[in-house]
Amino acid sequence: MRAARAIDPGIGTRYVVMGHSQGGQAALFTAAIGPEYAPEFTLLGDGALAPASHIGEQLRAALVTSTPTPTLPFLAYALEAYAAYYPQVALERVLAPQAIEHLPDLRRGSIDDALTSGYWVESAPSRQFLSASDLGPVLKALAENEPGTLRIAAPTLLLQGAGDRRCPQLRPMP
Repeated sequence: MRAARAIDPGIGTRYVVMGHSQGGQAALFTAAIGPEYAPEFTLLGDGALAPASHIGEQLRAALVTSTPTPTLPFLAYALEAYAAYYPQVALERVLAPQAIEHLPDLRRGSIDDALTSGYWVESAPSRQFLSASDLGPVLKALAENEPGTLRIAAPTLLLQGAGDRRCPQLRPMP
């Protein structure tokens, strides 16, 4: 909003933030830290559609899952991103050599490609990790980015599809 107002000072100071998937997670964090980070603006509310969450739980489940699952490509993307940002996350201490060899496959297409064909959708998750994976730094970084502990003062709409096969931890509400 600061950049937009620098271009056009007529843009208002009230805002709503909304996102889907990784953007949903970003919307939640924006709603949590935005009011302190940019107090000159007024957050009216936020919406998070299928926000990324529980990635640590999904990672732990992948370690013991012997059949292909659509969760694996998402985990591979997340692990690469965390390794790029957190120097203490070393993929060679987490992933098996064949998994590291296939990481470039994720950059050759879209997430839809990774979810429909190729190595990541066809592989057993448990075989993609070292038997003695050093998960401590990864799990710590994931916990720091878990939106479930955020404090959000603005009205928040959180939507998640109960039938989403990619989020096995979800359970329909009674």
